Amino acid sequence: MVALARILGAMAAVANPVRTDNVEASLLSEVSAAQAGTPFAVALRLKMRPGWHTYWLNPGDSGQATTIAWTLPEGFKAGPIEWPAPHRIPVGTLVNYGYEGEVLLLTAITPPAGFTGPAELRAQAEWLVCEKICIPEEAALALTLPVGPGPAVTDTGLAQTFAKAVAALPQPSPWPARFAAEAGSLGLWVEAPGLRAGELTDVWFFPTDTALIQHPAPQ
Repeated sequence: MVALARILGAMAAVANPVRTDNVEASLLSEVSAAQAGTPFAVALRLKMRPGWHTYWLNPGDSGQATTIAWTLPEGFKAGPIEWPAPHRIPVGTLVNYGYEGEVLLLTAITPPAGFTGPAELRAQAEWLVCEKICIPEEAALALTLPVGPGPAVTDTGLAQTFAKAVAALPQPSPWPARFAAEAGSLGLWVEAPGLRAGELTDVWFFPTDTALIQHPAPQ
């Protein structure tokens, strides 16, 4: 009976997508069966129309960050969105921060210890998608997974997808850094011994605080 539940759970690791005028939204789980008391990752995947974009935690000069409101079984907990590193998106004289093409927004879901049975995870996702104009959109998504005392079962079909999503997250710097603000400017210094200038292809500072810098200013 447990084996059957886990086989059925493998079929439910991806929620049916919701298609709006500009975005396809879906909910993915890194596991097809979860272990009680052990967190696992769920991703909101947004696929945008070519030329359209959604926004990062700090949207920049305009825009609005994507939000997810979770409705979970009693005792379950959802962590904050883990945001992939964004791209700079110039719009006229403004600069925004966001994503084009496709983005996976990860959230850690933790079932309570001792929970056994199917668990329905419901997510109300809202985002602003923009090209020359901006349109608010939303989707109600649901995913049902078996949860029990046994070890979690990784969804092998989604393993590469989740590995790429984790690799896209900002990583702690291996180098010491310092900053100073004076005379209307912000200076950031990174000591990176052994790193040659030719090895750098693109370097930008992305502040999580919307009011810290003038986003279109030269860096």
